[in-house]
Amino acid sequence: MSTVPGPSSGSPFRDAPSGAVRRPIKGSKLNIIGIGVLTLTAGVIFTVLHLLDQSDKNRTTQVAVLQVEALSRIVLVTAALFSTTMLLIYFRRFNIQRHRANVALEECTVARKNEDRFRALTENSADVVMIAEAPGEIAYLSPSVGPVLGWNDRAAVGTSLFNWIHSDDLEQARAALVASAVRGGSSTIEFRLRHSDGGWRDFECVIRNLMHDPNIRGLVLNARDITHDKQAQATRDYSAAHDLLTKLPNRAVFIHRLEKVIERKKRHPSTKAAVLFLDLDDLKMVNDGMGHDAGDYLINEFGKRMRACVREEDTMARPLNLRISEAYSETVARFGGDEFIILLEEVNDPSDAIRVAQRIQAAMAEPFVIHGQDVFKGVSIGIAFTSDHVDARTIIANADTAMYRAKTNGKCRYEVFDGDMHAQIARRLDLEKALRGALEAKEFRLQYQPIVSLATGAVSGFEALVRWERPGVGLVPPDEFIRVAEEIGLIVPLGQWVLMEACRQAVKWEKDGSGPGPYVGVNVSARQFAYPAFVDQVKDALRATGLNPHRLKLELTESTAMVDPEI
Repeated sequence: MSTVPGPSSGSPFRDAPSGAVRRPIKGSKLNIIGIGVLTLTAGVIFTVLHLLDQSDKNRTTQVAVLQVEALSRIVLVTAALFSTTMLLIYFRRFNIQRHRANVALEECTVARKNEDRFRALTENSADVVMIAEAPGEIAYLSPSVGPVLGWNDRAAVGTSLFNWIHSDDLEQARAALVASAVRGGSSTIEFRLRHSDGGWRDFECVIRNLMHDPNIRGLVLNARDITHDKQAQATRDYSAAHDLLTKLPNRAVFIHRLEKVIERKKRHPSTKAAVLFLDLDDLKMVNDGMGHDAGDYLINEFGKRMRACVREEDTMARPLNLRISEAYSETVARFGGDEFIILLEEVNDPSDAIRVAQRIQAAMAEPFVIHGQDVFKGVSIGIAFTSDHVDARTIIANADTAMYRAKTNGKCRYEVFDGDMHAQIARRLDLEKALRGALEAKEFRLQYQPIVSLATGAVSGFEALVRWERPGVGLVPPDEFIRVAEEIGLIVPLGQWVLMEACRQAVKWEKDGSGPGPYVGVNVSARQFAYPAFVDQVKDALRATGLNPHRLKLELTESTAMVDPEI
């Protein structure tokens, strides 16, 4: 691994220049010379005075000598004071210069430590630091570029940064660098850089303009590798937009795409779009008989068959605009459970959607091989088309309604939604709402049909028949509400009421002496018969009314017997 260049090799991050310790000023030697001259002068004067004293001259001469001697002493004292002052000044200057030298040495030491610290940080940092000059030429690269991108930092210096950026991100990166160079300040962008292995890595880069700094004179780019973050986010986005079992787009993605298609169709109404709502028939039998793993396998394989049945030109819908490794263009989505949905964006005629439904029905003729067994399954399909005043959720609801009609009409078929279906669904919902409150409102009545013996011609019993006297409508026949009561779970409490009321009426006939028949018959539906507490309900009715059990006859319908022929 290459190292960060030191101050002598052009490192752009120096805190202080080397060689900052300065030598003491040489002019201080002049002070010592001056002191020597004064001392020598004083010595000469004393020598002259000594010679004159020895020559024994006249008194006048002696007086003059005394005056000269006094003057010499004054000069000597002055010279001593001057020399002392100069020595003090010298030592003061020496101390100041030594202090300055120590400070400069400490500054150099700190600068060297900072540079060593910076070198250690850049060598072990996960971020890459670059300095780029205005045209984009790389002037400096931190050593961390080696482990992060596999580059040789010395070889990369001098090359253009734009040569390393992905072509899709090049325009954005160039604009960001130019803007930072012109306006100054800092900005943050994301781009991809080429790794030495040929792949690409995602980076988040902070750009700072330090052209005014004499140690930098360029744009500083601090780039952080966010490749793993991008991959993790892409995985989270994919999981949020797709079904984990089939890898198909989920409900939210499909509705989002359908809304976009509807808006486009409003601007360009030359063609329509179609929605196919699909439901696997009797998936519960596979789950109960072979296990839920087998059911999951069947759902996954069914999704694959649907994708194969949708033509390439039909697969126009795309999930959310996610940047992931693989481009998905699915129109087939899993809506939940055993329900799937298909979007056909370009439908010139209703027959286009019908042909897709027919292809799916034909594909279902082939068995699914599950645990070594051939399993045949059908699918019920509802088809609905876009229109100007219908939103996405309503179109899906219409397709669901058509699918429900297909199941009602025998399963393993398709139905196209029309206005009559909507009216029928509205009537059905109204019927369900009224039926739920009918029992509590005591709107049901029992009618008794006599049973005549062909041998004797006498009445041998009565069959209790339930009727619904609906307010505002009149008498509702059983074939209109019995099946609905079974589907919404009302048949059990309704059957219990019929059983109790029939037993009570039979006891009343016996007490009045007007009951010609020995028994009363009550019809039992499949759901009521399968109810775990059904036997207790019968016992409770007999106990509460006091009816002889021999006078109660329970009649099972053919549909009840076919639920389990061994009953």
